[in-house]
Amino acid sequence: MSTATEQKAKAPLQFPSRFNRQDGREMERNFFNSFLYFEPELQSGDVAHCECPDFLISLGDKVVGVEVTQLFRPTGRQDVENTQDQILRTAWQKAQEQNLPPADVCLFFNLHRSYRRDAHERIADAVVRVVADHMPVDGESARIERVSGQPSSVDLILVSRRHCGALGNWTWLDVGPVERDVVSVVQEAITRKAKKLPVYLQRCDDCRLLLVADSFRTSGRLAFDHNCHSCAFISPFTHTYALDFGRGHLHRLQTSGTGSCVTSA
Repeated sequence: MSTATEQKAKAPLQFPSRFNRQDGREMERNFFNSFLYFEPELQSGDVAHCECPDFLISLGDKVVGVEVTQLFRPTGRQDVENTQDQILRTAWQKAQEQNLPPADVCLFFNLHRSYRRDAHERIADAVVRVVADHMPVDGESARIERVSGQPSSVDLILVSRRHCGALGNWTWLDVGPVERDVVSVVQEAITRKAKKLPVYLQRCDDCRLLLVADSFRTSGRLAFDHNCHSCAFISPFTHTYALDFGRGHLHRLQTSGTGSCVTSA
C-alpha cells in the first residue's frame, strides 16, 4: 500500500490565461510539466508525449509511463467555460488586429449556458468596441460596467495599462464553490483508467496515474483535504497522484491494489 503525501510547487506556473484550453494536447503537456516539478527522480529522463499512456519517460533501461486525466466537479459546467474561453480568445485577437493599445483586460461573465459560434463573434465584437471606447491612458486603469454597447453577458470589464506587457493580457474570472466530497470522483476516475492499464504496460515498465483538477476554473475546484488523504483508494497503478493545478499542489494518494475504497477515522 502506498501512503498519502502532499507537495507544493517548487517553480512558478504560467499565468492561467496563457493556456489554450481548447487544445487538449497542449494542456496535457502543461499538467505534466507541473507534475515533473515534484518528481526529481523523473526529471533526468527523456520524455515522449504519446498515447496510451500519455507520456513515456526513458530512464536508462527503464521506461515509466504517466497517464493524465482531468477531474471535474459533478456539477461543473465545462461547456460554459469553453464558451467563455472562445469569446475571450476571439476578442483578444480582434483587439490586436485593430491595433488597440496593449492592456491587461479582465472580463467577468454571467453566462448560464453555452452559445453558438456566431454569438461568440457578436459578443467579442461588442467587448472590443466597449474596451476601445473606454481605453484608459498609459499608466491608468478603467472599470467598465453597464455602459452603452456593453454585452449583457459580461457584467464587468477591468482594463489596466499599468505595467502591462508588450501585448497585454486578456483573461476572465469567476467565483464558484469548492467541491469537498471528492472521494467518489477520484475513485471513479481511477477505476475508469485502470481498465486500460494492460495496454499501457505494453509500452512501459511501470505506469503512474496523474489526476488533475484545473482549479483555475470552477469546474475543477476540488479539495484534496483530510477526507481524501485518509482514504485508501483502489488503484493498480504504481503511484496515483492528484494535482491541484491552480494552487500548485501535488498529492500522492494512499492506495491499495485490491478491495474497496476505505476511509480511516
